[in-house]
Amino acid sequence: PWCISISSLSDSGHSGPAPAITVVLPTYNGRAYVEQAVESVLAQDFDDFELIIRDDCSSDGTWELLQKYAGSRCRLSRNETNLGLFPNLNRLVRDSRSEWVHLWAQDDRMLSTCLSRTLEFASAHSHVGMVYSRMQFIDADGVAEPVGNDDPTPAVIEPHLAARIMFYFGSIAGNIANVAVRRDVFDELNGFDERFKVS
Repeated sequence: PWCISISSLSDSGHSGPAPAITVVLPTYNGRAYVEQAVESVLAQDFDDFELIIRDDCSSDGTWELLQKYAGSRCRLSRNETNLGLFPNLNRLVRDSRSEWVHLWAQDDRMLSTCLSRTLEFASAHSHVGMVYSRMQFIDADGVAEPVGNDDPTPAVIEPHLAARIMFYFGSIAGNIANVAVRRDVFDELNGFDERFKVS
């Protein structure tokens, strides 16, 4: 078990081999759902991952709730001032140690095969820089809507089609919580544009 709770992960001195994938979770006033989000990551069907959580000065008890994960497969940190979503995500990704970084959200749940299937796909398509999965919507009671099999999107999306999809939706494919990015691609693009607030 390795979990640390500090202001800056860069001073953590964490050593050991890098995991296959890092899940990064920015939090801000997410007490209502964050526990389910964290538990779903910790319930993956393999264990070669790390979970990094960075709280953005929550005032609803989110940070205090997260303390119970000390000793599990996570690293916790808290910003000294509220930064906003994209600065928080950029710091999380910089603190990651893996080739692949899976972005995560405090109000979502991850299916138990998500990370292993992401890495399986990435291994079979080593030239891709981003992997995303389909989503399934759940209501406030946790009931999942059925997912159809009518998605015509090709398994590997060429750059011209990816650009059209992202232009149409105004964002990356899917949403933040169903995307994994190769760390070197993220670094090459200098992360998220911190001027943006939502997309």
